[in-house]
Amino acid sequence: QNFVYLDKNYVRMLGGIQETLAAAAGAGQRVKAIQLRGETNPVAAEAIAAVQAGADILMVDTGCIEDARAVSTALRDRGVRETVRIAYSGGIRIEDLAGLQREDIDIVDIGRAVIDAPLLDMTLDVAGPFTEAAGSHEGS
Repeated sequence: QNFVYLDKNYVRMLGGIQETLAAAAGAGQRVKAIQLRGETNPVAAEAIAAVQAGADILMVDTGCIEDARAVSTALRDRGVRETVRIAYSGGIRIEDLAGLQREDIDIVDIGRAVIDAPLLDMTLDVAGPFTEAAGSHEGS
């Protein structure tokens, strides 16, 4: 699915949540995801402004589950929760996922856990072409 992700830098450069989504409207029929961090208003207020401006996914990127809960409550209070997905991010570890399943969150971003994952020390040594009939490598 085609989408455009509007992070905090776009919000800062373009002057706010609504201005950023207005600029993204020119990108055509794409899912619009916007990062919310509580920089222009409380996160719940940013979420309402984003929905009113056409956001499809609200990325609550504070690492504070209370912010995601506040967004969910604000959307439900206005009857728009079913029209938008809530994403949550910010220092999430793999072991946090079980607890997050009980929250009103549709998407979880665990980027740091993947980016900072330890490397697997592994080597691969191909000895020769595989011969299917023999089930072994020639020259082994």
